[in-house]
Amino acid sequence: MGDRTQELRQGDDSSDDEDRERVVLVVHPGTARLGSPDNEFFQKVRTIRQTIVKLENKV
Repeated sequence: MGDRTQELRQGDDSSDDEDRERVVLVVHPGTARLGSPDNEFFQKVRTIRQTIVKLENKV
């Protein structure tokens, strides 16, 4: 079995793109009105902590 690297590259000899990091932003329908992701995260943390306190009081 031979090395097919060159064949699979299809003539793309530039190595500049290999080290470049790519970031993909995904926007879901309706998320624009929800506010900042940080605010959503902290609200979720607050809810989880309140639930833990409720569970501690019941136990």
